Amino acid sequence: MLAKRLSIGIGFCVAAALLSGGAWAAEGGHKAHVHGESKAKLAIEGNVVEIEFESPAHDIVGFESMPKTDKQRAAVDAAMAALKKGEALFRLTPAAGCKLREAEVETPLAESDHKGEHKHAEEEEHSEFHGHYHFRCAQPDRLKGVEVLLFDAFRTMREIEVGAILPGGQRAATLKPGANRFDF
Repeated sequence: MLAKRLSIGIGFCVAAALLSGGAWAAEGGHKAHVHGESKAKLAIEGNVVEIEFESPAHDIVGFESMPKTDKQRAAVDAAMAALKKGEALFRLTPAAGCKLREAEVETPLAESDHKGEHKHAEEEEHSEFHGHYHFRCAQPDRLKGVEVLLFDAFRTMREIEVGAILPGGQRAATLKPGANRFDF
């Protein structure tokens, strides 16, 4: 499992470097996020589609600091549950017969206990949600695109920068509400 994730991770790093023109490395490998702007990386290899997603916590739950109230903890739990439903967030071409095989979602906001204490000594000032989605497709030659439904689930999200490694090369696009389809 780790070897597979490492291989996919290396592919995404190469894709990020190629798609960003090296800007990521020139900035020291970290760029501050902007509220309303999320990122997705997509790779297709054979019958496998991998999607990595990253979004400022503010766009998902409305805050970025560790949850302090039961209402905030419930918002984080609900967001984690919604983000684990990859097939409801990323609608791949139905004719390709793609099925979600694995979804992993992380955020430092989910690491607080029920007393509002932190597992980490320092509070995250600009927390994010990260998702990884692994799909397998019965007929990958029929893949034509993906409809990204994150805007419907998280109304404060304004745009998603998408970078992709596809069988025919690399592509990038900016998706917005109402223009949420990424064609391969």
